[in-house]
Amino acid sequence: MAQGESGVNQNCISNKLPIIDERFKQDLEVNQVAMTCQLFSMFVQSLEQEKLQIASAYRNKDFQSLKDLVHNLHGSCCYCGVPRLKKVVALLDNALHNEAYDELEALLKCLDHEIALVLNYAKQTGVDLS
Repeated sequence: MAQGESGVNQNCISNKLPIIDERFKQDLEVNQVAMTCQLFSMFVQSLEQEKLQIASAYRNKDFQSLKDLVHNLHGSCCYCGVPRLKKVVALLDNALHNEAYDELEALLKCLDHEIALVLNYAKQTGVDLS
């Protein structure tokens, strides 16, 4: 698999997918849907903690906890307009269900990268991260 300059495996996601879904982004930008903004804010606020919990479960080889955490994150992604992150989480979820543990390290690097992109987007657009 090809590695990008950052060392992140670029084959695990499609760069054609947007970081934030355009329709969801429009709702956020014009603040038309208060629930959308609140939901995205809550999602972003929890991302860093979820990332740490996922990393800890992986380090401890606690694959059942890792499955649960990834499954929950995938559900959150479905409602928060983050197609690239959703794709990586789906790949990670699939690898866990298939017990393809040798794929996890590369997918977790992709996950970290995609989380960073979402957090960066949130910072740039003034989403409350506290």
